[in-house]
Amino acid sequence: MSLSQALNQFAQNLGRYPSASQLLSDAWHSMFGRNPDYSEAYAAAVKSVEAVVLPIVEPNNKKSTLSKAAAVMRDQKWSFQIEANPKNNVNGGVIQLLMSALMYSHSDRHGSGDGVITEEKAKAAVFSAVFLVQIFSSGLVTRGEKA
Repeated sequence: MSLSQALNQFAQNLGRYPSASQLLSDAWHSMFGRNPDYSEAYAAAVKSVEAVVLPIVEPNNKKSTLSKAAAVMRDQKWSFQIEANPKNNVNGGVIQLLMSALMYSHSDRHGSGDGVITEEKAKAAVFSAVFLVQIFSSGLVTRGEKA
């Protein structure tokens, strides 16, 4: 697959989740625009992931959050196409760990933590969101352990 084809596929996948697409764009522009706002970049990154993940993991729970979805993935043993060695893996797979880290490290959310989102932390959140949105919208994360 060429880079052009990959970018087209990415756009098609996001087309099924228009709010995620807009939120991811907002996160990117808040991170890399003329007037960066790291807190806004991080918040939009989290919301973009929620826009894709929540309808997939908890379609009937309108009050779900990324943290709750990660817990559901642990309980239901969701998996990604690439997982760690079974002796090092965790219930719900490596992806729910990244989702949990994204929420846990959001230090200015609800006044928790030190309230400072650094440039590095915001970049990590935005890049993680791009990855998570793409793998969920592509169907690469599934319920049940990988065969």
